[in-house]
Amino acid sequence: MVEERVLDLSGETALCGDISMHILEELDKLPPGGRLIVKTRLPREDVEESLNLLKESGIAEVVEINTTDGVTVIVLKKR
Repeated sequence: MVEERVLDLSGETALCGDISMHILEELDKLPPGGRLIVKTRLPREDVEESLNLLKESGIAEVVEINTTDGVTVIVLKKR
């Protein structure tokens, strides 16, 4: 069974620091192969820039990104 965690930041319109720092904290708690579901209202373009840093580092891969009603949901898989 794949472990999943949810990081729900959808109540926040601004974060202290880059969203990737918050994502990294949660990814650290997951085993390899675990999935992290991130929900945010931050602009999708900003989120995608931060996700590129995570992808380039090799820490996680982006499985899916969807935006509905102003909330972007990102599914990440820890490597």
